[in-house]
Amino acid sequence: MSILDEPTNEYSMRHAANLLDNLVRANEGNISPSDMEVIDFAYQQLHRGANTLRKNQAGS
Repeated sequence: MSILDEPTNEYSMRHAANLLDNLVRANEGNISPSDMEVIDFAYQQLHRGANTLRKNQAGS
């Protein structure tokens, strides 16, 4: 199964954030500050989305 076939859930959102983090670490020094800002935003949003999913599932 391709990573693109994963369902959108808390696990896959955290997995995507971790993959993004690994990509940044692998390319350290080759990412512009403006690109890093965009990547950081995406990373934070993935974790916030995962936290929201967890809260909503716990409240159901």
